Amino acid sequence: NLMEYKQKESQKMQQDSIGYSDKINTDFIKAPAVAKNEEAVLGLLLVYPEHRKSVFENQRLTVDDFFTEFNKRVFSYICESYGNDDSMTDINDVFTSDEVGRITKMKINRMQLSDNGENVLDDCIRNLKSSVEKKKTEKTNTYEGLRALLERKRND
Repeated sequence: NLMEYKQKESQKMQQDSIGYSDKINTDFIKAPAVAKNEEAVLGLLLVYPEHRKSVFENQRLTVDDFFTEFNKRVFSYICESYGNDDSMTDINDVFTSDEVGRITKMKINRMQLSDNGENVLDDCIRNLKSSVEKKKTEKTNTYEGLRALLERKRND
């Protein structure tokens, strides 16, 4: 039935747009707001060398500031490249072609915005850190989160 088909397609498109069937960043669904904040920061770092300098030389972010595994990998890749005089290792040696597509999308999304200055970077970092903090707090309200918190305290 055409009506049902259209309804299903529409539903699938909506879910895709909010990351339900995200095959690249499988953690997206657990924390869409966090993932979007991560992508905003990564886009800035991928496109603008001055932002890489600001972030890495002042140690404003570490891999632990990220929540999703895929974005942690992207951040590590940018970080290592910066350590090698900003010469990026061939991205195709590190990521699959689908992952490279996602990284390219982060760059394009960033370049389409008119303001990508230092203030924007500051805001994006602030948003990222607060959303990750909120997510971690949320997790401590669950049994698993509480267990992880106790484990961390024990190791300190």
